[in-house]
Amino acid sequence: MSWRVDRAPNKVAVVAALGDMIEKYGIPKRCLFDNGREFANKWLTGGAPTRFRFKIKDDDPLGLLPLLGIKVHWATPAHGQAKPIERAFRDFADHIARDPRFAGAYVGNRPDAKPENYGERAIPIDDFKAVVAEGIKRHNAREGRRTDTAKGRSFDQTFAESYATTPITKATDE
Repeated sequence: MSWRVDRAPNKVAVVAALGDMIEKYGIPKRCLFDNGREFANKWLTGGAPTRFRFKIKDDDPLGLLPLLGIKVHWATPAHGQAKPIERAFRDFADHIARDPRFAGAYVGNRPDAKPENYGERAIPIDDFKAVVAEGIKRHNAREGRRTDTAKGRSFDQTFAESYATTPITKATDE
């Protein structure tokens, strides 16, 4: 629904991506998060009844998600099936990371699997973001998805149908 690119996973990028999603689509009722530090930070989840990271203290500031009334669900640690995005990451690694426009910059998926032309060049960040955006768009538009909800449709079609029939709270300037 939204994404950001940064040098390393961090809470600022996660908050920015969440803000992009809320601005475009509205405020969700629930959110499934990974249990990494960039997600379980107090900016986002302070005041939530459970967190996998950091001690919960009575004087913690209220995070963005509890403030907006968004219930946080945490993916089970070390359980890839609990996070639907893991399948997408595999597709991204197979298709986006190996895009011909990244030739010479692809580093391989393991230290012992580096391509012959590894390290020949760097990709300008704007070019990188454009290729990633195209790849994500293609990924979401691909029909024939076999999930219980998609039933052969694309993720875009599945989301559009659900979004059209679900009451959504929109963010205001307040």
